[in-house]
Amino acid sequence: MSDRLKDTRASYDRRADTFYLTISPERPLRFVEDDDGLVWRFSSNGVGLGVTVQAYWQLWSDRRGALAQLIAERLELDENAVACRLPSLRQRTS
Repeated sequence: MSDRLKDTRASYDRRADTFYLTISPERPLRFVEDDDGLVWRFSSNGVGLGVTVQAYWQLWSDRRGALAQLIAERLELDENAVACRLPSLRQRTS
């Protein structure tokens, strides 16, 4: 597992249907929303610090593998490690 994942925090806000993945405690200074509605967080020097996934279940429930791949590529992380941090159906209903 990448050292970048050591301090990773993943959380899911069920009421807002929003997933947050933060891979660094550093405060982001730049935010970029892409065509998929993912909001990427970056440091002042362009290092990826995390991602916010809005409408997680609505937009990604049947494409969780594709989401893990996008996040892994953009933040230079292990895809399987990212997939393990994505919310499960159990988290949606509990």
